[in-house]
Amino acid sequence: MQFGAFWDQFQASVHSRTDLNDIEKFICLRSNLKGPALDVI
Repeated sequence: MQFGAFWDQFQASVHSRTDLNDIEKFICLRSNLKGPALDVI
């Protein structure tokens, strides 16, 4: 998946949620990455 498509989906389902704190959002982000993208963070 290209970053733009991933970010749109992630922003709609996780990033824009006000009931999640930054750590919870980061955990969601890490769980949705793989390969080089995951290695970077």
